[in-house]
Amino acid sequence: MKNLGFNVQFFGYQGTIFHYVASSAKGYVPTAADLNGDFSAMLSASNPANPLQKSIKLIDPVTKKPFVNNQIPTSRFDRAALGTVALLPTATQSNGFVNFVQPFAPQDFDEEIIRIDHALTPSDRLTGRYFLDTYINPAIYTDGNILTYNDGQPNRSQNLLLQEVHTFGTKVVNDARFTYTRVNGLHTPPTNAPDLSDLGVNLYQPGGVPKAMQGISVSGIFSFGDHPFGGFIRNNYFVYDDVKIEKGRNNISLGGVVEYARFDENNQNNEFGSFSFSGDSTGYSLADFLLGSVRSFSQGSGEIMNVPNTFVNVYAEDSIRLLPQFTLSLGLRYEPYQPWNEIHNREEIFRPADFLAGKVSTAYPNAPAGLSFPGDPGFPKGGTGGDYKTLAPRSGLHGTSSETTIRACVAGPEPSIIPASFRR
Repeated sequence: MKNLGFNVQFFGYQGTIFHYVASSAKGYVPTAADLNGDFSAMLSASNPANPLQKSIKLIDPVTKKPFVNNQIPTSRFDRAALGTVALLPTATQSNGFVNFVQPFAPQDFDEEIIRIDHALTPSDRLTGRYFLDTYINPAIYTDGNILTYNDGQPNRSQNLLLQEVHTFGTKVVNDARFTYTRVNGLHTPPTNAPDLSDLGVNLYQPGGVPKAMQGISVSGIFSFGDHPFGGFIRNNYFVYDDVKIEKGRNNISLGGVVEYARFDENNQNNEFGSFSFSGDSTGYSLADFLLGSVRSFSQGSGEIMNVPNTFVNVYAEDSIRLLPQFTLSLGLRYEPYQPWNEIHNREEIFRPADFLAGKVSTAYPNAPAGLSFPGDPGFPKGGTGGDYKTLAPRSGLHGTSSETTIRACVAGPEPSIIPASFRR
């Protein structure tokens, strides 16, 4: 077998595993008396069956008069509320208190790194490095106890570097690098999760994706739910090249980077809908819940996008040694900006002037006035204009003997220290 001369200079692995016992949790759920419409325990603050320990006279949200003896006809109970009750655990005390075990959710971290160096020739050195980080936090839902509901968060991050350094004699060094990074972050609901349609709610629920329970909150009594499915995938490719040239009193640096970045998001947050019940209608949040008297409801369209972009940054700099104590630096950087481009044209612009003029989109005539979309006259690619004139000259005078540095900026913006892929 031919010896290629590659040497594994470093390999590391770290595994972190969290082991802990299942934790205790508590809450309140409807009692048998509540489900029979009997809320008479709420009339007395000292009644042990009163979970709030304060006196409440329930108000009929229809007649605006008190329910007689806090008795609510069960015929008025909302079917979706009763469907939710079927997912709740059984109360262990007369006031609806329930103590339950939150199942163990392991959280495992695995980190691996490997580095390889190889001298191709006396003038060429090749370096490779790969880093992998995996985090697993599984989703949880125990059948018969929706209060245990939690989504999972499996995440995987990778980073690859290939570098080749070539020396031309003793005065010129070229450093070429390729870097690839990928972050795959997910929100995953439990595989046995219900959704609102399973509770009898006549409401749109996304199809073709895992079911999820976004959130139901009954103030002071119980709440459950978590994020629905969400995928957040980031891919970044970088190609760098830097040349260092020493010539007489001049140290010249030339180079730049080209980055291709892409962000793919499939975030269903708010698509399944969330309800809250606070007692605004009857005076008691649990009674509001059983009657279906909602305090607030929210539902959105989530956020789905596939946006790529390419960034270019090039520079040239010359450090001139004027005297042994002083060095003059002159440089120029060019970093144009072009907007991110949604590949399926899921973009829009709101223009106040169009809104005031009552102007509507020709691409989507049913959209509110002031909004424009791809296909409308004057809609720029990416939804905004680019900037292709970002020239940044630099000059600096450095004194070493006095341990002071004088630097003057001739023109142009400050060079950004934030990677281009994060500037959106």
